[in-house]
Amino acid sequence: MTDKASQAPIQQIKVSQRGQPKTHEQSMQPAATERQKLSLKKTADSHIESSPLTENKLPVEPDGLNPEPSQIQVEDQENPLSPVEPEPIQVIEPELAVRYCATNGVWHAQYEAVVGLAHRTANPPLPCQDAALALVQPRPLVLVADGAGSSPVSEIGSLAVVTGIARLINTLEQQVAALLDQPGKVDAEATHRFALMLVKHAKGLLDDLAVSHRRPQNDFRCTLLLALVGSHHVLWLKIGDGALVVEKICHQPADKAQALPSLSPELRTLGTVGKGEFANLTTFIDNHLRPEDVQIGTLVSDNISGLGVMSDGAADRLVAQDGSMVAAQVSQWLQTLREDKLNRRTLTQRLYSDTFTKGTTGDDCSLALLACGFSYDE
Repeated sequence: MTDKASQAPIQQIKVSQRGQPKTHEQSMQPAATERQKLSLKKTADSHIESSPLTENKLPVEPDGLNPEPSQIQVEDQENPLSPVEPEPIQVIEPELAVRYCATNGVWHAQYEAVVGLAHRTANPPLPCQDAALALVQPRPLVLVADGAGSSPVSEIGSLAVVTGIARLINTLEQQVAALLDQPGKVDAEATHRFALMLVKHAKGLLDDLAVSHRRPQNDFRCTLLLALVGSHHVLWLKIGDGALVVEKICHQPADKAQALPSLSPELRTLGTVGKGEFANLTTFIDNHLRPEDVQIGTLVSDNISGLGVMSDGAADRLVAQDGSMVAAQVSQWLQTLREDKLNRRTLTQRLYSDTFTKGTTGDDCSLALLACGFSYDE
């Protein structure tokens, strides 16, 4: 499926707003004479920090904001013995470092899945093949499954996977707590095994459906995206297309030139796009799924103010095809949800609006959102 995000009048922001390292200038005003000429050279190294495995390899802002000192070269071509007393160097004060707002641990959840307009115009009309779920208890969790369009009853499979995985995570709460609620470095091997166990369980759910309905397992296949939040770590998993988005709130403290602190959302995607060489090719939970087809990662949960998972139908309007841009609409929804004012009716109306559907293929749209409250110092 080709991306149509560029055609929509939906405002988009760069995934990583930390991608432009900042440099700080020094200026020098020497006393000039007819016999002396001075020139300045300034060099500063730009540092680009590699993103961890748990997120796209996008440039981020360096931790340090102090570039290397300027290299000043004085050239006196006519009389090198004549001393020149330059005026004192005027150093521009470095900008205040951008910080992330601290989250308060109070999460809000909302989700919606709507049938695509193309499915409604089919004869007979097709049901929505997406399934979505967002929970706060026993811990924050978002899931989306997108049934394969070529599978005749994939809506049964996607719903079974979403509800079944949520139930399993609830049952294994003690094991989840041991993985995600412990401070320090996450146990990567144990977390990876746990994620693959979830995938194995999802495949088993589709196998059971195939037996009970006396149909091939391929008739039920679907994708799966999830994010599971712990007090210290977040586990995410991605099979197939769609998008996972994480939000942090950047806090620029107030200074002399700015009376109030500046707050701005930073959005980034997790994992790769997940589509094959052609637009409609992707990976599904089926008998051909291999462990290497499953994208798994963890994040430190500190300062994460929002998470979102969405099917490709929604991602086509909200996320650029290469994952480099995310629509500001996502942060607007998260802020409304944070204020406990986002209901499913609002999401439904937006997903069916002319602005959102214009120029699309009319695919099903689903998304699940988590938003956490935050605070900042004045």
